[in-house]
Amino acid sequence: MFLGHLPYELILKIISLLDNEDMNTLFECSLDIYLKSKQDDFWKDLCKSRGIAYRDPRFSWRELYQSGNINDMCPHLGNYLFDCVDEKKRQFWSFADHPRTNHYPAIVLCLHPACQFFGEKDLSLINHCTQQQHSVLLTLSSFNGLDLWCHSCSKIINLNHVNHIGIQSEQYMIHHLFQRFMSLSKETHLDNNIIKGRREIEWNLYRIQSGNSLDYIVEKDWYIQWIEFITGKSDMIPGPLENQKLLRSDNSLNPEISLSQNFELISDLAKKYIETVYGISDFIVSTNDLQFNAEYCKLVHSIKIRHHMLQARYSQLFTPTRS
Repeated sequence: MFLGHLPYELILKIISLLDNEDMNTLFECSLDIYLKSKQDDFWKDLCKSRGIAYRDPRFSWRELYQSGNINDMCPHLGNYLFDCVDEKKRQFWSFADHPRTNHYPAIVLCLHPACQFFGEKDLSLINHCTQQQHSVLLTLSSFNGLDLWCHSCSKIINLNHVNHIGIQSEQYMIHHLFQRFMSLSKETHLDNNIIKGRREIEWNLYRIQSGNSLDYIVEKDWYIQWIEFITGKSDMIPGPLENQKLLRSDNSLNPEISLSQNFELISDLAKKYIETVYGISDFIVSTNDLQFNAEYCKLVHSIKIRHHMLQARYSQLFTPTRS
């Protein structure tokens, strides 16, 4: 078949127009292209021809391409974001040098390696992205915590548990990027700013939990370490969240565990932050998954009592007094 004699870039272009079924038919008709398809670099080049130059290493480039998820992925992510990460890290954590009496504004850092834009989320940000055609931004706000925003795709890139190789590849990128931004360095002033800034961010997430549903179960020892860090009792930043102590040998939740003694509860927002920044070694259980399982009746009852207590306390705090 003459296709194998065409320039490599043109072959990639032609194949990128085919669905998986037609692609497999083509491989059966051309030995040269069939042999190319046995090399993962060939699939890497196909992904790049569609604008995607990253993947979760748990999957091959072939698995990513043939998953059909390429079109749903952000093409503006890539390893280039790590080129100037140390400089960006210093720039981002400089916000901790400026004390606030209340909460911090929504701040944005452009992650383009050659850009120094760092400011509040306002009209100047839109003008910057439009004029400079820069896409990927690190955002921080009092009520959403940390996010990665792609201006060109108009979407937040975050952790969503879906069986989707493309989304999982996005998540792999942001998890490692956030790990670089949040980890301590060997620079004293920068480390002080990271600890100070993280405490401010994480204490705010903890504080606003009172007005949100606490739907996720976390192991008590890790929770205590986290509270001690964000309240300033300890400078030791906890490692990844491990819930293994709460599980039975079949990895299901142990119904004999007790609230306050073995585990604590966190909100969806805190869970997303912990998942992104700290990482979760096992998995995290949602209280909603226990509602209709008789085995967890006692556990669910204790959680509902906690919810009612918190709601009553929250209502008292925000109910105006009558003169």
